[in-house]
Amino acid sequence: YFICTGRSHGGLPSSILEMGADGYSLCAGAFVRLYDKEIRNVHFSQATLDFILNRLNQFETLQYLECGLRLYTNHYGTPVSKHFNEEFGIRESNLEPLRVTQGLQVNKISVTFKNMADIDAMEDFADHGITVLVQPSPDSFDITLSGSTKRDGIKAVTEYLGDPKDAIVYAFGDNYNDIEMIEFADVGVAMGNGPQDLKNKADYITKNVEEDGVLFALKELGLI
Repeated sequence: YFICTGRSHGGLPSSILEMGADGYSLCAGAFVRLYDKEIRNVHFSQATLDFILNRLNQFETLQYLECGLRLYTNHYGTPVSKHFNEEFGIRESNLEPLRVTQGLQVNKISVTFKNMADIDAMEDFADHGITVLVQPSPDSFDITLSGSTKRDGIKAVTEYLGDPKDAIVYAFGDNYNDIEMIEFADVGVAMGNGPQDLKNKADYITKNVEEDGVLFALKELGLI
């Protein structure tokens, strides 16, 4: 089984890492590893990365640059970063200070604005092949390359493994950036707390995350 997540490996909490998954589709499908083998790595070009950061750095922002297995922040060791790390279960030992970006293969950027009025700085990102997705907290966003989704991460895995006739792909999601993945899977499962647009595409709707919806669905679908 795979952990398919918007986070990088460094941003995963210990409870997830200790599960011992066979592989990881990270950074919203941009970085995929199977049995310690890298099979997909879609990252910003240096020019695009410079464009994004030059824009964001004009404002007060907390940034996490997600590079597959590595995680960098512009607020390394500060109270604001420590609070964020605690809230999302990020181990500080997995973090590195963001000093230079030259040569970094950045798959995704997570940004939180101090002032909501500043989010207009990203309004033209789509014109540059960049997708911005708002997170549950309205001041926080994920920034990825347009056209790269969690679906592509799963597709990379299925193509690498081949297509056994008896193989069934199950996918679980709870946000808008899971829609393509839910559509692609043989059985797409929407969490009860997910948006209606996601539920409309799902084959099965389970309980909320807080109600152990994944475990409930695994049992209901006969997977465990």
